[in-house]
Amino acid sequence: AVQEAVDAGWIGSCNDKKLIAVLCSRTKTQLQKTIKAYFQLYDKDLRKVVKGETGGDYGRMMYYAMSSRDSYIADVIDQACGGFGCDESMLVDLFVMFGQARGGLPRVRRARRMC
Repeated sequence: AVQEAVDAGWIGSCNDKKLIAVLCSRTKTQLQKTIKAYFQLYDKDLRKVVKGETGGDYGRMMYYAMSSRDSYIADVIDQACGGFGCDESMLVDLFVMFGQARGGLPRVRRARRMC
């Protein structure tokens, strides 16, 4: 899958149409396997590579689209708590959306440690 992505041109020289097609046609499980395989081959986080090649809000969206649920939540917590003060409304939205998941916060804590 990783070599297919490189050959198809959505890794290495960003082709937005192909990138969107790949993200929209793969399940989260398939994307996570591709991200792990890419890391094993190139020792780089595919999410960061794609984010760097796309940039801006679009790059962040692609990064989050490829993230696992727990990694996404950990990233949003880091973003809400970064800098001066805290974005309480971002945290409230996050905990309302995901706080009801059974065992969710311990998984997020583990995901944060892996970053």
